[in-house]
Amino acid sequence: MTGPSLLRRLVEPLLMGVYPGRCAGCDQPLPWRADDEAFCEACAGLLERPEVACPTCGLPLGGAGRMCEACLLEPPPMLALRAAWWYGGPVRAAVHRFKFEQRPHLYRALSAALPGCLAPEWHVDAVAGVPMTDRALAKRGYNPAWLLGQGLSRRAGLPRLRASTLVKVRETAPQRGLGARERRENVHDAFACRARVEGFDVLLVDDVVTTGATARECARVLLAAGARSVRVVSLARTPLA
Repeated sequence: MTGPSLLRRLVEPLLMGVYPGRCAGCDQPLPWRADDEAFCEACAGLLERPEVACPTCGLPLGGAGRMCEACLLEPPPMLALRAAWWYGGPVRAAVHRFKFEQRPHLYRALSAALPGCLAPEWHVDAVAGVPMTDRALAKRGYNPAWLLGQGLSRRAGLPRLRASTLVKVRETAPQRGLGARERRENVHDAFACRARVEGFDVLLVDDVVTTGATARECARVLLAAGARSVRVVSLARTPLA
């Protein structure tokens, strides 16, 4: 047995007793586990994965391997969009805790689901998180999407764009409660690319995709700055947009 394995075997029982974690879904205590354990067994059994979804917008489909009618009529700027889970139940609770209850450390466990969203044929030159304005970042103290991108980058061995490359240049109203058209108008021209991305295949990371308005606008900005392609991965996708 190697040194690190032996040390883990000796230390883990102690940590399980004195340093219990908490389930990201129900907030019940968990024994100490590796960073890729976000949910207890009960919550894990309730997670719903997008098994059959449109490859470009991530919405549910009746059959696999084809685009939805909306994407056929008006192809989005991103080449693909994949989510780890449907938004709801334990995932909704986990995202709320992660974003609004000052639990940035949850990115370590939650980001473990993101590498599974990557298709083998995808080429990625850099990972970027959906940005926040400086004001919003100062108020919250951290950017959830950027942290998830950091976690994915480390786990998948992918390079990251600097946080100053894709930026949010103006405050927007909260997207919650807005319709699809209002969301698009709300984020229009809210982002800018301030570094070279010519020829890059960019992987954009977000926490939740609802209508896809933010992801589309970020993708549009990156492509306008010269990116070759943009694909999107997120923790969760709302099944209805």
